[in-house]
Amino acid sequence: MMAFFGGRSRPPRSIRRLAGRRVLPWGLLLGCLACDGTETIHPDAPVGRVVIQLGGSNPFSMNVGVSIDVTAEVLDSIGAKVTPQPTVAFQSTAPGVVATTAGGHLTALAPGTAYVRAEVSGDRRFRPDSVAIMVFQPL
Repeated sequence: MMAFFGGRSRPPRSIRRLAGRRVLPWGLLLGCLACDGTETIHPDAPVGRVVIQLGGSNPFSMNVGVSIDVTAEVLDSIGAKVTPQPTVAFQSTAPGVVATTAGGHLTALAPGTAYVRAEVSGDRRFRPDSVAIMVFQPL
């Protein structure tokens, strides 16, 4: 190798730049041609997401005894609303703090923090959403 570059261990910068300019485009072209377009998405890979819609002036906190209704939208991978909307189920991580129905009716029962999770029932292709709800004892 030393004999080709006048005793140097590396080629001169001008040759390295030229090689880089020619190799990169050919490499990209060959990489694109190697893909045959038959790649598949794993059936359980998320293709969309669920977004919880909370109402009220301060939706992330509630006083004990207060009830609210929440909804959720199901969006596809580009953020467009999925039609028809699949059924979304809600659940609470702390049912003693925030009780919830599957339909999204929340009731604050005791001071503390609970996470409310919404997911498409029986379909793991949509990434679920969750929000933290802080419950306070009114003064």
